[in-house]
Amino acid sequence: MKSKKMFALTMTALMTTSIALAGCSGDGKSADGKVELTFMFRGNPEELKAYKATVKRFEEANKDVKVTMVQTAPDQYDTKLKSAIAGRKVPDVFFYNPAQVKAYVNSGVLLDITKNVEGSKDIQLEDIWKKGVDKYRYDGKVLGKGAIYGLPKDLGPFALGYNKTMFEKAKVPLPDKDKPYTWDEFIQVAKKLTKDTNGDGKMDQYGTGFNVNWALQPFVWSNGADWINEEGTKVTIDDPKFIEALQFFVDQQLKYKVTPSIGESQTLDTYQRWMKGQLAFFPVGPWDMAAFKDQLKFEYDLLPWPAGSTGKPAGWVGSLGIGVGSTTQHQKEATELAMYLSANQEGQ
Repeated sequence: MKSKKMFALTMTALMTTSIALAGCSGDGKSADGKVELTFMFRGNPEELKAYKATVKRFEEANKDVKVTMVQTAPDQYDTKLKSAIAGRKVPDVFFYNPAQVKAYVNSGVLLDITKNVEGSKDIQLEDIWKKGVDKYRYDGKVLGKGAIYGLPKDLGPFALGYNKTMFEKAKVPLPDKDKPYTWDEFIQVAKKLTKDTNGDGKMDQYGTGFNVNWALQPFVWSNGADWINEEGTKVTIDDPKFIEALQFFVDQQLKYKVTPSIGESQTLDTYQRWMKGQLAFFPVGPWDMAAFKDQLKFEYDLLPWPAGSTGKPAGWVGSLGIGVGSTTQHQKEATELAMYLSANQEGQ
C-alpha cells in the first residue's frame, strides 16, 4: 500500500512538472504577445525568494519577456529534469550538473551559447571564474575546452560545520580552526557526541551525517589519493590509499556507528537532522547561509575537514551550471536570461 502511494505521489510530481513545462509549447508566446520562457531550477525557500526577485528585475528590463519559474527540491531536481527531457519538454533555461555536459551536448539537449556570451556587452568572461566557465566547455572530444554550453550558477565550497552548542553542552573541547583532526581524533569526538539523550534505547543525536557525493572527496584527497591520475588517463580507485579512505568513510556508519543507518536516514535525512540540531558535524555550503541564519536553533561554526595520511585537510568545490535548452524557440532571450542569472552584475 505504501509503495502504491509513493508511486502515485511520484507520478503526480512528474506530471506537475510536465504541465508547468508544457507552457513553452506552441509559438512560445503568452496571450499578451510576450515571449514566454521557462526557467527550471532547484533550491531552498531562501534561494527561491532571491531568484524570484532577480527574475522580476530581468522582466522589468525586458518588457517583452515573461518567465515562468519551475522550482523543485534539490533531491528531486535531477529526476524531474530528466523526465522533462525524456518527454521532450526541455526548459528554455535550467540548472544542470557539469558532469552532464558531455551527455547533454551529445544528445542535443544543450544549446551552444558561445557567440552570445562572447559578444555580450553586459558581461565579460574575464570577470567570471575561469574554472567555473571551463566546467561548461566542450569541443566534442575534451571537456573544459571549446564551445560554451552554460555558465556557472556558482562555484561553491563545502566547508565542514560543527554544532557548537552540542559541543558546549557535552563539555567537549571545541575544534581548533587552524589544526585539523586526525581521522582517529575525529572518530573519538564523534563517538562522544553520538548519544541516546532520553534513555529510550535509540540514538537521538549522531556525530556525522555525510553524503558520499560531496563528502568522500575530502577524505580521499587528504589521504593522498584521487579518482584519476593527474594526466586524466587512468582510473586510480584501486590505489590502497583510496581504498583506505573509502573504508574509513564507510566505517563511520557500519563500524563506529557515529552516523545514522540507511534506514534512519530514509526516515529523516541528514540535512534535516542537522537543521534539528541532531548532528555534530555536517557539510556547509555558502548557499545554506540564509536558511541557517533564520532556522537553526543552535550556534554553529566551521573547522577544517579531518586530515588523512598527508596531514593536510582537503575540501570539495562544486558547481551548478545554467544552460539553455536547444529546443527553445527564443534562443536570444533565453541566453540573455541565462547570462543575467549567472554573470550580469545587476543580476548577481
